[in-house]
Amino acid sequence: MIVVAAGVGTSSLIWVRWETVSIETALIWGAAAIVVLIVGRALRRRDRAGEAILSSVRAYARGTLATESLRVADDFGPLACAYNRLLDDRASMVTQALAGSLEAAGIKDHLKPQQLQSVLDTLWHGVVIVAADGSVSLVNGAARVILGLDEHDDTSRTADDLADDHEVVSAIRRIASGQSRSPACFECTRESEGITTYLRFSLRPRGGDEGGCVVIIEDTSGQHAADEARTSLMAHAVHELRTPLTNIRLYVEEALESDSDDTETRGRALNVINHEARRLERVVSDMLSAAEVESGSMSIQRGDVRLEQLFDELKEDYQAAADDKQIGLTFALPPKLPILTGDRDKLGLLLHNLIGNAIKYTPAGGAVVVRFEERDDAYVFEVADTGIGIDPEEAEQVFERFYRASDEWVKNVTGTGLGLALAREVARLHGGDITLESRLDEGSTFTVTLPREARAAAA
Repeated sequence: MIVVAAGVGTSSLIWVRWETVSIETALIWGAAAIVVLIVGRALRRRDRAGEAILSSVRAYARGTLATESLRVADDFGPLACAYNRLLDDRASMVTQALAGSLEAAGIKDHLKPQQLQSVLDTLWHGVVIVAADGSVSLVNGAARVILGLDEHDDTSRTADDLADDHEVVSAIRRIASGQSRSPACFECTRESEGITTYLRFSLRPRGGDEGGCVVIIEDTSGQHAADEARTSLMAHAVHELRTPLTNIRLYVEEALESDSDDTETRGRALNVINHEARRLERVVSDMLSAAEVESGSMSIQRGDVRLEQLFDELKEDYQAAADDKQIGLTFALPPKLPILTGDRDKLGLLLHNLIGNAIKYTPAGGAVVVRFEERDDAYVFEVADTGIGIDPEEAEQVFERFYRASDEWVKNVTGTGLGLALAREVARLHGGDITLESRLDEGSTFTVTLPREARAAAA
């Protein structure tokens, strides 16, 4: 009978070959292909960790010093986790060295108050010096920004103005008054105008007989947002991965239980398995690409992109899904398509996400149209649908990672909130961008504009 065998090519795509073999052999080939895919992903993941760390080191060389801006995604593996631990250790040493310097400044009168203020204002950490009686004697510029303090005389401030957490304020007063000489560290939140800010307070006793406390404040909101985003991604990813894996298992069982002469049932089962395997690969690819974007290591490998082949693959991937929802999927393309210069895999990811979203958020009986236009200065891709539409106030927010529209209908549809963010990132890496025109309950049109290369690729 006719079955399909899959493998992994050098461009991370699955190749397909049709042969006449038994169902047992086909299942063995499928298992082997999955193993090869997993091994290939693991090797590329290790390479991505090195690229992400190198990108972080380059950012440090350009003057980026904040630890949160230098971190890479832990998802890249043990090497990335070890690098992040080094960054944390560096931040801890900087904090300790800063506190030690401030202690020395309290003992030795090397700096006048105005000079000390100027030095502290150059730091990206917030620094506050609290006197023994609990009053604030010095606040640097970073602390004013982090705590939302105005510019009035700091001598009227007290430890109570530094945190909303009673435990933090009590610890500051104990250390400042000399009741405690042990350093302390607290994580707490601060509410301002409906926005929650996560702060880390590092407390150390100030040197000298006068007493006092040195308070070093770090804004860790970025780290908390990243942790929440990763948790959300994992929750969505588990759901997105479970569905195709369940379908693959069910259809493998159906193929095994069918009669040896029932070629129609086995053929249908293998087609579903092939479709779900490709869907699984796209989910994994989205997750890896999201990690690249988060670490700043996403790049493109330019080459010839044959649009005719790319659109043929898109038709094959989404026609069945459109038919299942009774959605009209139309590719309104010119008779002759050019060969672009760009990253074929990344452009494929861009169009997959746009078309997949259009079908996902278009109710039964609707329509999705994919267009391409070649202009003098640009190539234009357009994906239009008659779906639920997007509120104009959310038109830019939908391109943010993990953001999902507030529409109740959207909340009932599974998704990671990564597709449009990745699509825009790919477009911008190619020197272009994505724009959105949409009306609620009428539909949306996503337009991708890519600049033409100086040279024309030969067909």
